[in-house]
Amino acid sequence: MLLLLIFNVHACNCGNDKKRNPKSPDSHNSTKDIQLTFKELSYDVTTHQFTYSIQNKGTDPTEGKVSFRYKNTSATPAQQQATLGGATEQTIAISGPILPHTTTTPPTLPIGFKGQQTVTFTFQLIYLGTKMSEETRTFDQDAISPDAIDTALKNGDFDQVLALINKAPLVAINYQDPRSKDTPLMVAAQAGRLDIVTQLLDKGAEINMLDAQGRNALMLAANNKGSKRLLSKLYNVIY
Repeated sequence: MLLLLIFNVHACNCGNDKKRNPKSPDSHNSTKDIQLTFKELSYDVTTHQFTYSIQNKGTDPTEGKVSFRYKNTSATPAQQQATLGGATEQTIAISGPILPHTTTTPPTLPIGFKGQQTVTFTFQLIYLGTKMSEETRTFDQDAISPDAIDTALKNGDFDQVLALINKAPLVAINYQDPRSKDTPLMVAAQAGRLDIVTQLLDKGAEINMLDAQGRNALMLAANNKGSKRLLSKLYNVIY
């Protein structure tokens, strides 16, 4: 009887140890620490290419199959003929593990608008058969490039700037020059253009962004003896 009791206790402890083992088969494939999301889904009007990037906000790297799935979900039959990467819907396998707190950017895909002005696609991220993220985007083939406003400002084409601002996405409003780090708001403030500054602010221009020398739009306007109305406008937004 004593030997049997000892054997049963030992067997029970082994069972508990197995349940506590974090590397058991049941927990190995868990997705609870894998958090895949889209960081970017964008269309470049200059290259006609679609760019997407995927980030893992979890604490573990991906160890299984990650798939990027998309489908044309436009409203009309004509728009539904538009393609991405040559197909109206497709599933692409993402190679290699995606490490925690990192981003991977697969190759770009061409968008074929097929004569349509706008098209809509729905995107999904699938990990081990589980949908982890889904987003829908509408793309305009005549969309404004990110540097369009900045370029027009530096060329002194202020009428074109005002026209662009009305239909510009936020990425163009807050575009930063790769070298000088100035934004359209900084360039407009430095040029003393209160009308452009006002429109940029109304469209969500970020006033606290700094150029390569650590100056914001208010500092640049003050350095170039901007009008009192311009300085007051910028000052009131900041303070």
